[in-house]
Order: sequence, then structure tokens, then C-alpha cells
Amino acid sequence: MSCIKINIRLSIAVLLTTFLNGCLVSSPYHGQVFSSRTDRIPMQVWSNSSSHRVLVECHRASQRRLYEPMGDYTWQRIDNNLLWPSTPSRDSGGNIAHGWSANMVLPDSCWHRERTPDGPRSKTALRFKQQIGIDGDNRPIYRLSAVFDKLGLACAGHAIGATGLWSGYLNTNCNVTYDYSTQALPFLIIESPS
Repeated sequence: MSCIKINIRLSIAVLLTTFLNGCLVSSPYHGQVFSSRTDRIPMQVWSNSSSHRVLVECHRASQRRLYEPMGDYTWQRIDNNLLWPSTPSRDSGGNIAHGWSANMVLPDSCWHRERTPDGPRSKTALRFKQQIGIDGDNRPIYRLSAVFDKLGLACAGHAIGATGLWSGYLNTNCNVTYDYSTQALPFLIIESPS
């Protein structure tokens, strides 16, 4: 049983590490529902680099979209909840993936409350980013992590397992996309009934 858990964990780690930007989120997943806005949300991000911490940001969300315009100024950084790297894992090709994890209670300001036919719902968008350098004006350059829904995580895990490589999920169309598009979402949306 532990071998299966390790292989799945490694598969997810590989997916997260190399997806376009080199980072992948395995928890939470897009569309995940939590029982309360005050739940501790498990965060797990995989990256091929441990030289910079992974930052978590939130944005108020609505039904399958952001509630407000998407400029960087509308994202709220969650500074007091940092993700820290674990011991790196290797795939069969020797490629490294670092796991970053924490359990976080999101600030109330992250959540957008709305009435739906099923009753009141609260939603937030999360994005995970990692600094990869500095530009000519001495500003940080970030890469955003790939995000998946539950079926996408299964798809990515299968692709990683089939190839034995963290990058096995690339070009498999496992990631969440914008509606009516093939462009990958740079954020995920979670919700709560409260």
C-alpha cells in the first residue's frame, strides 16, 4: 500500500514541477468544496526549484470566474502562511521535484459570498507563484503553477506513472482551461456553502 501512495505522490510531484512553468498544484484542486470558509485548506505544490519560496495569493471569485478585474493589484498575498519545501523526490529519469506544503485558513477577505439556486455559497480563487529571477528594473519575475480539477489530477497522475517522468503529463490536456478555450487557467477556484 505504501508503494502505491509513494508512486501517486511522485506522479503528482512530477506533474506539478514541470507544467509549463515548472510548478504544479495537487491540493487543493479546482472546484473542490470545503465545509466552511474557516476550514484548514491543505496546500501542496511541486516545483523543480527550491531556491525561492512558493507564494500563495487569493482573489474573490464568482461562478467559474474571478469576481473583479484580473490585474495583479486585485490579488491578495497571504504572507503569514508560507509553503516550505520538503526533501526532493526523483523520477526514473533523475529529475527532481520539491514538494511545498502547508494547511492554511484563508482570510475572510479572500471569499466572495453570493446567492445561488442551491443557497448561499462562498468562493475564492487561489494562485501559487514562485520567483524565478529579477528583470532589468530589479523587479521579481514569477512563474505561476499549473492547476487541475479532480479528473485532471487523475489524468496527470496516470500520464506521469505511464512515462515514469514528472513531465509525463505535458501535452496531455489534463489541466483546467478557460471556458471555450484551450488556454490553461493560472488559478483555481474553491468554494464553501457557508
